[in-house]
Amino acid sequence: MKKIIFLFIILILTTTLTGCSLSDLSLGSKSKTSGGGIFKSIDFGENFQNSSLIEYKNKKATTINNLGVNQIKIDPLNHKNIFLGSTNNGLWYSDNAGENWRNIFKDGTIYDVALDPQNSGVAYISTGKNVYKSLDLGKNWDSLYWETREKYIISALTIDTTNNLVLYLGTSSGEIHKTIDGGESWEKIFQLEGAIIKKILVNPKKNSIVYVGTASKGIFKSENSGSDWINLKNNYFPTTKEDLQKRRERKGVTSFNDLIFDLTKNDALLYGSNFGLIKSDDGGKTWDEINILTPAGEVYVRELAINPRDDNQIYYGTRNAFYRTFDKGKTWLASTLPTKLSVGALAVDQTNPNVIYMGMKNIK
Repeated sequence: MKKIIFLFIILILTTTLTGCSLSDLSLGSKSKTSGGGIFKSIDFGENFQNSSLIEYKNKKATTINNLGVNQIKIDPLNHKNIFLGSTNNGLWYSDNAGENWRNIFKDGTIYDVALDPQNSGVAYISTGKNVYKSLDLGKNWDSLYWETREKYIISALTIDTTNNLVLYLGTSSGEIHKTIDGGESWEKIFQLEGAIIKKILVNPKKNSIVYVGTASKGIFKSENSGSDWINLKNNYFPTTKEDLQKRRERKGVTSFNDLIFDLTKNDALLYGSNFGLIKSDDGGKTWDEINILTPAGEVYVRELAINPRDDNQIYYGTRNAFYRTFDKGKTWLASTLPTKLSVGALAVDQTNPNVIYMGMKNIK
C-alpha cells in the first residue's frame, strides 16, 4: 500500500513540475508568457495552443513568439494558407494551417494584407509607404503604389471580392484610392479631411457595396463602387435632441476599432468600438446593441470575428481578455489571455469554423 501511495505522489510531482509548456497554453491558464506570436483553437475558442514555430533551420527550432501580430488573413481558396502581418518584423506565411511559419517579406510593419480571391498565393501588402504585390508567395515583390508625403501612411488595403483587378487603399490623410487595372494606375475617389482610414471592406455578395471605417469620423458606405459616399454615423450615433439620451449612452461609439461582415446575411455588419458592440442587419440603416458582459464604455472591443455559417457565434478580444458567445450575446464566456500582450488580430477559418486564430501584440 505504501508503495502505491509513493508512486502516486511521484506521478503528481512529475505532472506539477513539468508544468504547461508554451505549446499547450490555453486561455484561462494562470501561466502567462511575455511574448506574442499566434495562437490557434480547434474547438471554437475553448482552448488555444501556441502556433508560432518557424520552419526548422539547421535542425534547430525557433519561434515567432516575439512577433506583434497586426493582421491575420486566410487564403479564401486554401484555408491552410495563412498570412500574418506584424509590427516591425514583416510578413509571415504558413502553408500548413499554422504548424510552422516562414518570413516572406523582411522587416517593417505590415499595416494591411489583401489576398486575391481568384488566385491562391497572390498577396498584396501595405508597408505604410508602399503597396507591394507578390505572385509567388513572397519570393518576389513589385511596388504598385507609394506614399511620398512624409507624415502620411497607407493605413488600409483591400481587394474586390469579385474582380481581382480592383483594389482600394486608404491613407492616414483621409484619402481613398482605387485601381481597376491591378495597380497599374490609381484614382483618388474620396477625400475626408482630418480622418484616418482604418479599414476598407468590399461586400462579397455585392461588390458594388464598399465600407470605410475611420478613426473618429464615422463609417462611410458606397453602393456604387466608390463613386458616392454616405456617413452612417447618424444611424448608430444619433444627433437629434430627441435621441439625446441614446447619444449619451453610446458615448465612445465613434472611436473605431473593428468592422466585419456577417456573412450569413446579404449586407450585415458587426462594429466594435470604445463603446462596445453593435450590429446592423440592413447595411447600416439601423443598429442594435449586442449586450456584452461589461458596462458600455468600460472595455474596448478591439478585434472581432464571427462564424460565417452561424451568426450566433461571435468572438471579440480586448486588452486582456477573449470573449465568445454562442447565442448572439445573451450569454458570454470570458477567458484571460495566455500571454501578457493583448489581442491584435482574430480570424475564423471559413472552411472549418471551429478553427480560430488569435494574434497577440502590445497595445499601449
